[in-house]
Amino acid sequence: MVYKKPVVLVPNPEWTRTGSLQDAEQLAKKIGAVLVSEIESVTLLEAIQEARKRVVPTFQDGAKNLANIILKAL
Repeated sequence: MVYKKPVVLVPNPEWTRTGSLQDAEQLAKKIGAVLVSEIESVTLLEAIQEARKRVVPTFQDGAKNLANIILKAL
């Protein structure tokens, strides 16, 4: 997101202890990503094409903000 590049989000169905599909949907919505639910070459290519068309939202650099907060606290 910091690099302002289109994002294709592909949750791994084998990782059962990580975030759920609902979490992935919410993240994709927030960052303007294309969510892929079927891991197939055609689906991935279509998702990449769709992601290229979307406007990438601008976010503040969270790591930089956190570093500034920590430095101010010292």
